[in-house]
Amino acid sequence: MCLRSTSSIVWQSSKFCPAAMRELRSRFDTAMFFTDDIKGDHERIKARGAEFTMPPTDVTGSTIAMLKDTCGNLIQLTQLARYSR
Repeated sequence: MCLRSTSSIVWQSSKFCPAAMRELRSRFDTAMFFTDDIKGDHERIKARGAEFTMPPTDVTGSTIAMLKDTCGNLIQLTQLARYSR
């Protein structure tokens, strides 16, 4: 599975799974990736069969979604809020 932002590929499980992700899991509880279109990414990734543990949810200063990758690791997608001046 690939998660793509509007500008680049941010993660590809075939390159990181499982050995590298086990190493990350020993250091971190969750990996976080930023996106400019969290709702679009959520729909696209969900359509490919990903298991979301939390749909896009507004929190202070951002919108976040949580999913499990193919190895069971938690991945957080984050879209920062845009503030106009």
